[in-house]
Amino acid sequence: MSGALAAWFVVTLFSQHPRRRRDRLRALVPGGLVPDWRLFAPEPVQRDYVLVHRTVEADGGETPWRVTAPISGRSWRQFVWFPQRRAEKAIHEIADELLAHAAAQRREWSGHHTFGLLRDHVLRRVRQEYADSRSIAVGAQFGVLRSGGHDHTAEEELVLVSPFISCLEGAVGE
Repeated sequence: MSGALAAWFVVTLFSQHPRRRRDRLRALVPGGLVPDWRLFAPEPVQRDYVLVHRTVEADGGETPWRVTAPISGRSWRQFVWFPQRRAEKAIHEIADELLAHAAAQRREWSGHHTFGLLRDHVLRRVRQEYADSRSIAVGAQFGVLRSGGHDHTAEEELVLVSPFISCLEGAVGE
């Protein structure tokens, strides 16, 4: 039994190599018992997407762009435990898919399901911001900002801006 476990471990270890030619080892073990855990992404992410928003208040005034979901700073502790990164990763994946859809121009990108996810996230944030305020947000707009990643060496660029979204309709996600 220990020999079979050791063999499984060795096959699993060797099948994680970035070059796919060693995947033949995985084919030797039936039933998908050898996991595919790659230690490095074939095309690692080199930029972050930051979700930003601005609001239009009842008096017609527009607020400046504000960060909706900030990117956490990096530390050594995060190598072991970093649950906040899941939300950042979700925003990155959603924004990446929406940008690809907008670039392909297959249909109006504001009808894509990823637009709805970002819209609802921003509207929830706007409602939180204005919950204790005397002013009223009648509309919001979100943008996707491409930044240089955690080292911030590259300039930030606003790569997508949504149309005006009414904040006066029914509550989102409640």
